[in-house]
Amino acid sequence: MDDEPPSARPVGELAAETAIHALGGKSQRIVALGQPSTSSSRRSKHRRTDLVESLSGRDCCYGNLAVACVFYRATRHRIDVDNMLKDVLDAGTAARWWVDDQQVTFLLGVLEHDPENPRTVIFVTDHKSTMDRRPGAEPRFCERCGNLFKSPHLPARFCSRRCRAIHAARGNDLSVLIPCANCGTPFRRHTSTNKCCSAACAREVLIGKNKAHARALASCTDCGTTLSKPGYGTCRACWLRQQAELDRRCSLPSCSAPHYARGLCNAHYQSWRRNGKPIEEFQEPPAGPGRLV
Repeated sequence: MDDEPPSARPVGELAAETAIHALGGKSQRIVALGQPSTSSSRRSKHRRTDLVESLSGRDCCYGNLAVACVFYRATRHRIDVDNMLKDVLDAGTAARWWVDDQQVTFLLGVLEHDPENPRTVIFVTDHKSTMDRRPGAEPRFCERCGNLFKSPHLPARFCSRRCRAIHAARGNDLSVLIPCANCGTPFRRHTSTNKCCSAACAREVLIGKNKAHARALASCTDCGTTLSKPGYGTCRACWLRQQAELDRRCSLPSCSAPHYARGLCNAHYQSWRRNGKPIEEFQEPPAGPGRLV
């Protein structure tokens, strides 16, 4: 098929070849057996595999590329040319014909009908464009030191391994010795967050930090005993003594049991918790120093 005379080729293929030749440079003409397809069926996957195999085994292309594709279809079914072009570009990347399809800065697609011999004809040549895709063609500024540099790798963010390592360490040079936050011994860090020379020193620093931020416990106003919660005013023993001194009783007229909570004895308080207020109405006494709320 590669030796087919130009007069026997369709007009679309001749137009694509002419456009590629007009760009200058030595072009390649490849006849691929596979057919691009946008479907996800098993048959379409086999076609994509055949297309990748047809493009495999070629030297990898670098820099800007111009690609023109002529798709000979066996049927007249409607299909978008741009989707088939994308399939060809993905196949070229999978076959390592080029590093990435972003190198293609000129793209042309032609659709033809050939039920006897469906195929894909691909023309590739170098392309001169202001969007230069050659590795290291555009000078860049190092993101760490700001120096202007060129790199054979695309894209490159740093001018050297040292700048890349310092950037990974959040702008800190890990080779510089710093004093330990606990014992003061100079040491070399493994990461930018290291502040202590050992795990024991880090533990001591953490304990001291927790103690500094800990809330101070309250003390009983009567005996000075440390309370379990800052909100408490008196300890349990002092509160019981206050209750005994007050000799408080249940607020219900028909009950003389000792006070328990909310102006009620234990039995009426539990009844109030389960069923609401007791049968006999009562009035809660005003809040006082010995009342449990």
